[in-house]
Amino acid sequence: LKMKLVGSLLALFVVTCIFHFGILLAAYSSSDVIGQTDGSGEADYVGGSRNDGIVTNSNFGMVNPGGIAFDPAGQKIFIVDTSTHRILVFNTDAFGVPLDHFADAVLGQQDFYGYAPGTTAATLSSPEDIEFDSVRNYLYVSETGNNRVVIYDVATVTTGESAVKVLGQPDFVSADFNVTAD
Repeated sequence: LKMKLVGSLLALFVVTCIFHFGILLAAYSSSDVIGQTDGSGEADYVGGSRNDGIVTNSNFGMVNPGGIAFDPAGQKIFIVDTSTHRILVFNTDAFGVPLDHFADAVLGQQDFYGYAPGTTAATLSSPEDIEFDSVRNYLYVSETGNNRVVIYDVATVTTGESAVKVLGQPDFVSADFNVTAD
């Protein structure tokens, strides 16, 4: 069990470090690729194009993956997809290995096919990085497009859910530079 956990942590470390042509690679085993599959849903190591040539968003492709966070208790991996203004959520097994190559939920968009930026509690604009707080089950998301950090309560995750707090802006619909709340 300890060796399996060490292998999973190593894989998670490698996942956070290796990006190639918009493909997020995991070095856990030869079958672990997140975000790039062929038309049949199998891992695609050489496709190199957005969603393997598909021109719409989906739950199995990324355009510009960025930050990554892991919730070991909730068994979820959160991955920023900056250019499509969303966070993809992947369910994992007890060792942190994704159950499959398809995202199970999306934050920042109402569904897997949306890609428009927005300035509301339920939308994102150019998210860059994320951090998971295991004490509160909060996911902190920094957004350069809205000049803010939004906070999601991810004790349970629902596609399209709204953030519960905002930092750097007085409300969820403001996006001005250098604004602070009183």
